[in-house]
Amino acid sequence: MKKFLALVLAVMMVLAVAVSANAEWKPTKGIKAFLGYGAGGTTDNIVRPLFSVASNFLGQIINVENLSGGSGSISWAEGCEAAPDGYSLICGAETCALYDMYDLVPYTSDSVNVLMVIADTPNFLYVRKDSPYETVEDLFNAELAKPGTVLKTASGTVGINATTSAVYKAVVGVDFDAYTADSSSSAVVTVLGGFADFGFSAYANIKDYVDSGDVRILCSNSNTRIIEDIPCITEYYPEMTDFFPLNAFYCVALNPECTQDMVDTYTEALTAAYNDESFRAAMENYGVNLLGLTGQEANDYIRNFRVAAAKALINAGAINKTMADLGLE
Repeated sequence: MKKFLALVLAVMMVLAVAVSANAEWKPTKGIKAFLGYGAGGTTDNIVRPLFSVASNFLGQIINVENLSGGSGSISWAEGCEAAPDGYSLICGAETCALYDMYDLVPYTSDSVNVLMVIADTPNFLYVRKDSPYETVEDLFNAELAKPGTVLKTASGTVGINATTSAVYKAVVGVDFDAYTADSSSSAVVTVLGGFADFGFSAYANIKDYVDSGDVRILCSNSNTRIIEDIPCITEYYPEMTDFFPLNAFYCVALNPECTQDMVDTYTEALTAAYNDESFRAAMENYGVNLLGLTGQEANDYIRNFRVAAAKALINAGAINKTMADLGLE
């Protein structure tokens, strides 16, 4: 009888361990989200409303920590090196797909488990209202005539700004010096203050300035008109058609060593938040393309961006890498 009871007890313990191992993971304390750009920028303005809603589904608050620097790479690296306990989310923009191309940090979008590509957005080239440049051709011709005299602003030296500039250099031969800002919103202020001649931005960040007349948009960096009365750059330079569109994107990721049930819990919560009416309302007039990609779709989207960006940067001589070096053959 004792042997029988011992056997039953042993079986029950094994079953208990198995049930525990397969139980759905839920956070029991606050969650930290690493974000490598300043408050008020496009990435910040997209992830905060999403996290606000997702917190309701998770039952725990997601606290966003803004840590600017290195085109978001410093924060990205900190997130990748945090303990894989499920309490650290890693937020990024398209720059996270390019860090290895510039040897900034030993982590990229390939180093994490991407939970969701939330949205993407085309970029517009803008100037302040009293700028002498009426068209993008005027701006390019001024730089070609006197190299180094036209200054751009950029929120970091990597990402859509650098990649778009590489296309400009490859096709037109312009190579603009840059004034670096810590976020897309502060980049606009840099142009308005006269510290730079032009910038790139998602429409949401400059819409109010456009409406007030303080900013003029010269073109969209795209192959087709996104806003009816704003030309796309390929209307001036058809040779750029093969490079565009190159949209900025915004994503949330998790340390790849986190368990699958952690991934599932966050994916479920983020998807529910993404589909929630309050998040949709927050994004309604923000000028982004909502995507909500998860799983393989998210990975495929980022890889396609990496391939297009790498080709542009290599062709422009902006990086000393090959497609093989980057694992993109």
